[in-house]
Amino acid sequence: MPLGDSVNMLPISMRSPLLLSPAESFVLVVDMQEKLVPHIEKSERVIHSILQILKGADVLAIPKVGTEQYPEKLGETIVPLQSLVPSRLPKRMFSCRELFAEDCFQRGREKMNVVLVGIESHVCILQTALDLLAAGWNVTVPVDAVGSQSQLDHEVALRRMEWSGVALTTASSILFEWTESSLHPHFKEISKIVKWKMGDPLE
Repeated sequence: MPLGDSVNMLPISMRSPLLLSPAESFVLVVDMQEKLVPHIEKSERVIHSILQILKGADVLAIPKVGTEQYPEKLGETIVPLQSLVPSRLPKRMFSCRELFAEDCFQRGREKMNVVLVGIESHVCILQTALDLLAAGWNVTVPVDAVGSQSQLDHEVALRRMEWSGVALTTASSILFEWTESSLHPHFKEISKIVKWKMGDPLE
């Protein structure tokens, strides 16, 4: 059958619904806490990628919320992220489904696109992702912005999430999806964030 005969094709002027947009995105930062982060494999990379996403979200006015697992014992969100995620909700359940659904409902962004970052890939990230998928959300996980103590746990969790319907991507890809074009009014700011190297200051 000729390609143009496909009944599922969108007109070329329409953007794929699989791509992220600022108006339909929400960032969830899971359990990036003082007593957990130091034990995560490649934690510096995870922190750097999360910072990129959060700074990009600020530029584009994309809402975000964080969670903290049993903060009385595991501490607060690490200092570099605190000012970028002022709304942080305590929890004891591994999945964030109840807290996140309530928070998003209050913000008027029910069942939109969740960009899910944080730790650990095979526990809270995995369980949250699958719960949100089951509830009808679209879930995107940047693989460089999540992590586990064990690289094996991390890799297997990514495979399971992908098999289940989670969209795997990277922080850089998300930032450019949000802007869509070099003509976007905030493209230069986002491009600077993408080019920001680990360990360098970002003005």
